[in-house]
Amino acid sequence: MVGCSDSLIGIVDDDAEVRDSMSTLFRSAGIAVRSFDAAESLLASTELAAMQCVITDLHMQGMDGLDLQRELKRLGCDVPVILMTAHPTPDVHARAKGAGVARFFAKPADPEWLLGEVGTLLGI
Repeated sequence: MVGCSDSLIGIVDDDAEVRDSMSTLFRSAGIAVRSFDAAESLLASTELAAMQCVITDLHMQGMDGLDLQRELKRLGCDVPVILMTAHPTPDVHARAKGAGVARFFAKPADPEWLLGEVGTLLGI
């Protein structure tokens, strides 16, 4: 069983600009970040067990954000997942909620809102 605890969040998006801007945002708030260009890269990371939160895009090549949520659960990793998409629809929101996603938002997110939501999930 993979255990996820302490100290770090993962950002998964196939768009390098999104990864970079989100990483900068969280680092400026004193939150450690690792970014990944694909869900498979996060799952292969030796740092997966240290993740306290994962922020992922819905639409990516290969495994999408909902697939990643399901795989984390299958692995026994009870890390909160925040799902983002540029194309929010009621159907996608319902699927995300049904999959157990902790938060769901439309890109681009207000940075202060996003920091607040992650802070709440991390208990900081």
